[in-house]
Amino acid sequence: MNPWFRSIACACLLWLPYLSAQAADAPAGEVRKLPLAGWVEVSAQGRVTAFEPDPAGKLPSVLQPTVEEQLKASLFRPGSRDGRPAPSRSWLTGHVVLRHLQGDDYHLGFDELRLGPKPLLRETPRLALGTQDPIALVVAFTVTPEGVPAEIEAQDVLHATRAHLGVARLAIARWRFEPEQVGGEPVPSAVRLPIVLAKTSFDAPMPAVGFPPATLPEARPAAPGQDGYLPALEIRAVRRGTPRGDGFQD
Repeated sequence: MNPWFRSIACACLLWLPYLSAQAADAPAGEVRKLPLAGWVEVSAQGRVTAFEPDPAGKLPSVLQPTVEEQLKASLFRPGSRDGRPAPSRSWLTGHVVLRHLQGDDYHLGFDELRLGPKPLLRETPRLALGTQDPIALVVAFTVTPEGVPAEIEAQDVLHATRAHLGVARLAIARWRFEPEQVGGEPVPSAVRLPIVLAKTSFDAPMPAVGFPPATLPEARPAAPGQDGYLPALEIRAVRRGTPRGDGFQD
């Protein structure tokens, strides 16, 4: 979705029963992406000291030790407190990338890793598609130490009207988070949420939208190559016309 995302190449060959069972039918070069989420603790030196996988996640348990090992081998940007690097605890999202080499050999890497507050309660904005397809906007806000969105601003990126921006602001105001911690205390996190609305089926890819570059505030901890965006919120209008429940028109 975002052309400024970067991948992390972590050289690692796996010989695991979970993969071996599928290797016979998998062509060389086949790539699989698995969602990754969980809490990570990062030291003041930028090293992962602990990883707690999301219990509700889809990462196979047989891969978790290798994933944790590779995370600990990666260099993260530490958070800072009072102008000095400090240990942090953040919610990690991204993907584990498995590339089949040959036989039972796989290469493991990461893609689109991000650190931030953990979403607890999310309401999808009820946006009307109208005649424009797709529609894209960005909502910028600060997650307070209490986990509440504040200073909410919405910006048009592609075909978004004032009605779209207003509906998005109201929906995001009802979100709740578990905040990041730096130096053992909850801290505010300035984030930007890209939103894309398009008429497409659930199994089709969403249209690519070029969002403007967004840098991460220097005091926040960050994964390698991370920008200032949260994972995109993609809304699919799978029926003709305005999605049900909307009263807005352009």
